[in-house]
Amino acid sequence: MTLRRIVAPPIAELSAGIPVLVHLEPLGFDTGGLGFLTRATFVDEGRQRDAVWFYRIQTGAWDVSINSIVSAGLEGRRVDLYEVSTAGSGAGDCIVHYRETDADPRFPVDRIAVIGSGKLLDADLLVSVTGETANASIDRILATPDGRFVAIQTQASNLLAGADLDTNDCADIYLVDRVSGAITRVSIANGLEAAADAQLEDIRLGSDGALSIAFSSRDASLSSLDHNALDDVFVWRLPAANTVTPGVATISLLSAIAGQAQGGNGALLSARGVNFVSESASFSALDVNGVADVWTVASGATPSAVLPQALSASGGMALADIDASGNRLLLLGRSASFGLGALTVDQLALADLRTGTLSALSLSALGAPADDAVLSAVLSANGAQAAFSTAASNLLPESGDSPGVSVYLYTPDQGASIQGGVSYWKTGAPVAGARVSARDLEGATAGITVASDQSDAGGLVRLEGLEFRSYQVSVVRPTLKSDWADAVSAADVLAALKMACGRNPNSDPDGSAGSRLAPSPSAFQFIAADADADGRVTRSDAAQILRMALTSSQPSGPDWRLFDAAAELGAQSRTAVSWPGAETLDASTSPDMRWVGVLPGDVDGNWQPALDPLLNSSLATPTY
Repeated sequence: MTLRRIVAPPIAELSAGIPVLVHLEPLGFDTGGLGFLTRATFVDEGRQRDAVWFYRIQTGAWDVSINSIVSAGLEGRRVDLYEVSTAGSGAGDCIVHYRETDADPRFPVDRIAVIGSGKLLDADLLVSVTGETANASIDRILATPDGRFVAIQTQASNLLAGADLDTNDCADIYLVDRVSGAITRVSIANGLEAAADAQLEDIRLGSDGALSIAFSSRDASLSSLDHNALDDVFVWRLPAANTVTPGVATISLLSAIAGQAQGGNGALLSARGVNFVSESASFSALDVNGVADVWTVASGATPSAVLPQALSASGGMALADIDASGNRLLLLGRSASFGLGALTVDQLALADLRTGTLSALSLSALGAPADDAVLSAVLSANGAQAAFSTAASNLLPESGDSPGVSVYLYTPDQGASIQGGVSYWKTGAPVAGARVSARDLEGATAGITVASDQSDAGGLVRLEGLEFRSYQVSVVRPTLKSDWADAVSAADVLAALKMACGRNPNSDPDGSAGSRLAPSPSAFQFIAADADADGRVTRSDAAQILRMALTSSQPSGPDWRLFDAAAELGAQSRTAVSWPGAETLDASTSPDMRWVGVLPGDVDGNWQPALDPLLNSSLATPTY
């Protein structure tokens, strides 16, 4: 593995005097895989301040501070930033929690700002939604990656009115839908207010459209199973949050077994379920260590240990972060499972649930654990990179040169890769000879192809040696005479003519007397019929397909159309034909990709790869 010590952000640019750095804390990687956010706490003219910068991994430079972006929209008034929840790549699109620096300290006002394209779009989201500024401090905010849903933890009592008025002086969780303008209290069950603070822990918008919010609370009214007077993990779920009929919200108790709550907190959501921390020994008979362990559970299931071998290890652990797939977890603690002997301070380790392995990350080049505690850590979306803060002096030779907390970036020794396959739209047959290229999107190498590969006889392709960030990926395959000599025929000419006249080119599968109907033309058929690529299916396309069918009169045809198999093709028609071009692919989160190919002119989709007459296997297309 590789550790890089990150130089502190330029706090002097926000200071009126001579600033003194107090603490650094990584807040999270951005969705584009370009870098991570870091909050710096420093003292300026006797006052403690907080500011956030975005660190770009490739260039090794800090972007302009998010404080400066907010201040620019507030006529230059200085602000302190406490939290940032990213809703895009870099620092240009995010939701931030801030307070004006020079406001009366006796009456601090917390606000939530919305930043888009590097500009302040909304200086106070709660004023925009409720008409009022929060009348108490805001403790935490979290937003979904698209920025639509914002979860807020606050003791404010003026965010809802009437029967929904907050009267219990406890911290509650609220959800703001920035599209509809609605605000909802999450930490409430059966119309009863929670009688204890609710701690916001995570938010997730699933691929099925369900919105989940994880929180912990000691309030027993949230579940009839809760009698333990301990913090427990709850998940609020809205089945179809981004539709006009979102369904009925439910609250589920997750930190329970055998019909009883057992205690838990520190929850993080993933596609695999809910992960949380608990000291209870009731979840497993193997848990004999008497310290905190990490558990995972799906709704309605029994919690299971993330690492069963840790249940008997001393030291305990906490959950720091989780990757997008839910397969890799970042753990903090002194657990003997870290393989570092008797630990005296918290270390950092990466757990891979697919392999059941645990790898220590806070190590020097000689394998020695950090000599000071790892304080906080965040994980990239693909689980490959981590950023953490510590005052350790032994991780790198230069670590001891600068006392105080530093931020380190962990990167595995191997680079990122993109792999996948190319197949034909109708038959799924492998397409050989497709050239897949990745172009850099930023920095000095922007626009340059940094990796390429050609699909083999099985349609497989792999791009190696990439960094864990975004690339523009394009797929090209010239058409050879051998491609369309057998696939393009008079039947395709007739099909294109029918489509040009608005008729269905597909035949009735059981004849006119049967009950089945001819299938409507697919999006792929429209793409294949548009031989001249002008966005329409006309008689001129049929004429070009005829020339392709007459192999002696045309040496080659138009290039193949290749695109992401998961791309949304939309409604295709004879007057509007389109297909995606190059894709932006994040090597951090999308290491696997499937491409689909369409041969222009092959409207009925009967193309097959050329076969080796001796081996009866696909022939690799020659290199171009």
